Amino acid sequence: PRLHLRGLVTAGGEARLEIDDNSAEDDLLIGFGGAAELEVPVLRYLSVAGGATVTAWQADIEDDDAARNVVIDVDFTPRLRAPIGDEGRVVLYLAVPIGLAINIPSSDYADAIDGIGGELSNGVGLHVGGRAGGQFFVTERFGFVAEAGVDFRAMSHRIEGPLGGCLLYTSP
Repeated sequence: PRLHLRGLVTAGGEARLEIDDNSAEDDLLIGFGGAAELEVPVLRYLSVAGGATVTAWQADIEDDDAARNVVIDVDFTPRLRAPIGDEGRVVLYLAVPIGLAINIPSSDYADAIDGIGGELSNGVGLHVGGRAGGQFFVTERFGFVAEAGVDFRAMSHRIEGPLGGCLLYTSP
């Protein structure tokens, strides 16, 4: 088994919000976060991993001082591997993380809903992605990882208010 600890930077993407029949879209600003993952090679060309990623994100809204939202992904990740050489110190791979996504709205978003008499819940939904990367192991247990990919999330939040409840769908 190999433990991966990494920092991450996210770039690009779009947030889409839907409330009943109304929707809005906005570009995402640069995000940042970290991840921990435990990878277990099953066969020479296949490994599986489980882990969690925490990312702070923000839509490109007019208020640049708005606090960032936090999304937590808990994923299972099958990984097709291509070890280079007999020792396997260099590995190229394709990965598909699949799992649960939890969005924790910032206090600014929660306060905006609170200002109209409502209460915004955390969002829960699904996460799926596709990644290509490489691993270089300096020793059997220590190395470096570089990867690039795309992630998709769809989450729903419940808004409770004086007129009843509604659902808010987000997909950062």
